[in-house]
Order: sequence, then structure tokens, then C-alpha cells
Amino acid sequence: MFHSYELFALYSFLVYKYPNPILVGVLCGMGLHLILDQVGNRYLIKAFVISPWFYFFTFRAWGGFHKDWLRTPRKLS
Repeated sequence: MFHSYELFALYSFLVYKYPNPILVGVLCGMGLHLILDQVGNRYLIKAFVISPWFYFFTFRAWGGFHKDWLRTPRKLS
């Protein structure tokens, strides 16, 4: 749940509404963490590829949080 762009958007709104240097720093760290997770974890396990939509909570909920919905088999060439 915490690795989701929806939560990042909500937190961004809160930081905009209540600006604070510490909250801005946490927001920047959270954004960088999400981006690096999406890039780095995409090919984490060699058997499958995590969907690029994985970091949207609504996508995971729509698929019922089933593993098969969240990943695609890797094509071996």
C-alpha cells in the first residue's frame, strides 16, 4: 500500500497544504524511492517481469492482489 503513486499524490497535497522542510525532504525521498523501485525491481526475479502499473494501488486492487495479474512471464531469447 505504501508503495503507490496514489499515496504519493495524497502526501504531495498534504505537503503543499502544510509546507515544512522536513516533510518536503520526506516527499522527495519518497518520490525517488518510488522511481528507483519501479526501475530496479522490474527485473528483480528472472522468471517474470513486474507490470509497469504495479506501483498504482488501484491497479493492484483491481486485479484482486493476485500475483498472476501483477506480473508477466519473461520472454527468454
